[in-house]
Amino acid sequence: MKRLLYKNGTYYMSDDVNEPHGKSRILKYTASASDMPHKHFSGYIVVYGRSTCPYCIKTIELLKKYPKSLFVEIDSEPMKVFGKSNLLEILKAEIGGHSTVPIVFDKGKFVGGASDAETHFK
Repeated sequence: MKRLLYKNGTYYMSDDVNEPHGKSRILKYTASASDMPHKHFSGYIVVYGRSTCPYCIKTIELLKKYPKSLFVEIDSEPMKVFGKSNLLEILKAEIGGHSTVPIVFDKGKFVGGASDAETHFK
């Protein structure tokens, strides 16, 4: 599973938890309410969550077998587009009343949380 990392004003897609790699660098990608990762990377499975959340960890483990999956750590960057309350507000029309992490999208379409992902990706 790849991770979307924010470092020095640039977003990177990386296989490593802490450091972006040369060819993995994403250029000219700025997350915004109108260009969220699940839309920008619409060919990917995108998981919004926290690396310390047991349900997120379970979902990440489940999706490791999918090379086109991407984890977005919430509350991790200074713009707070990915702050939990902002994220829920931005995604409200797509996710309805879902209010916990992980928030899973498959090819741009909302799947649900951890148990929904487990059923969806069996």
